[in-house]
Amino acid sequence: MRIALDNGLISNTQHAVRGVGNYTSNLYKALTQLSVEKNNFEISLVDLHNSKVLNGKYDLVHYPFFDFFFHTLPLSKKLPTVVTVHDTVPLIYPEHYPPGIKGGIRLKLQTAALSRADAVITVSETSKRDITRFLGISGNKITVAYNGPTLSPQSFTKTNLDTVKNKYNLPKKYLLYVGDVNWNKNLNSLCEAAIKINTSLVVVGKMAINSEYDKSHIENKPLLEFQEKYSKHENIISVGYVDDEELSMLYQLSFCYCQPSWYEGFGLGVLNAMALGTPTIISKTQSLVELFGDASLTFEPANINQLCSAIQRLSSKNVRSMQINKGVQLAKNYTWARAAKNIYETYLQVLSK
Repeated sequence: MRIALDNGLISNTQHAVRGVGNYTSNLYKALTQLSVEKNNFEISLVDLHNSKVLNGKYDLVHYPFFDFFFHTLPLSKKLPTVVTVHDTVPLIYPEHYPPGIKGGIRLKLQTAALSRADAVITVSETSKRDITRFLGISGNKITVAYNGPTLSPQSFTKTNLDTVKNKYNLPKKYLLYVGDVNWNKNLNSLCEAAIKINTSLVVVGKMAINSEYDKSHIENKPLLEFQEKYSKHENIISVGYVDDEELSMLYQLSFCYCQPSWYEGFGLGVLNAMALGTPTIISKTQSLVELFGDASLTFEPANINQLCSAIQRLSSKNVRSMQINKGVQLAKNYTWARAAKNIYETYLQVLSK
């Protein structure tokens, strides 16, 4: 069994350091390890948008990303096809992610192409239900394969930690957020909470410090608001993109990790925090509660006072210790090895047909 995993987006620097690139590279590593154990399949990273690379070399292709408003799938498939759809945010909240006329046409073409796929992979039961609801894919065709963490626990020296503290001028106590500044992330509410209780917030992500974007586009409204209203506040520290080693230190030095989203397909930042022993606070949204609700403090995403209260609760040593222990234990349930096994079984099922 010869599998081609699309890496066209990994080679695109915009996606390489974002969720799509992380997902693809970690899945590839786990599938490569599994192929050694099973000794009955091969996995290769291939740019599937270059039609010449196939040439009868593969038995199945896997696209690890699906875009609603741009062509990421061919309209006609030449081989059995598996597609990962991480979430359906733009379809759930079209008022915040309007496709436009061209985007609407591409959505119809993409949906038609997805309907011809032999199987769909997604990252939570919440996303599975949404894919069925908004894209019309039968639940029988959808496999849920939970992500694993992209960061691993490490022991850093005091010198290492002090270097990062000094580099980013970190306060002794700060909240941490990692990710984009899209509407569904609800970052500006977290900024409001941090300012209200006079606590620092460190924002990690390239988008937060980006200045090259269309400020009139509705999708960029939350980013513009963040930059104009919050980013210059003394409590808000935007550090841009950081590598994995520094990111691990930022997690471990933080008071807690906060995910205030209106919606998530998975919530990788929460899992990374748990794996690294950082307590977490999540909004009461379906997938976050599904995946992490037993080990996180929760709040209603529209209620900033609840978020402030959750942050303050972590000042209790007992509460803090309990949440850290719960998170570390829960994180052990989510591994890339387990995801790879589930996806491998899907490959077998597709080819058996």
